Amino acid sequence: MKVKYAAQVLRDALNWLNSWERNLEQNLITDNDFLTKQTAEGLRMTIQSTIDLSNFLLNDCGFAYVLSNKFNQDRVEV
Repeated sequence: MKVKYAAQVLRDALNWLNSWERNLEQNLITDNDFLTKQTAEGLRMTIQSTIDLSNFLLNDCGFAYVLSNKFNQDRVEV
């Protein structure tokens, strides 16, 4: 149950980010009220890859749980 809740929180965050960006595209907010395009895309990629990797580890690899705080992008972060 907790796994599904955590995944839903991430999906909700992704939906919220997309909604926030649509407000910018519709001129409901200004550029100063939103992230830079690079930051928004990086955040979107990080959220989606966390969802995808967690699902893979749990569903395909048989992991009992995933500690997403242990994910890192390269050896420099280790």
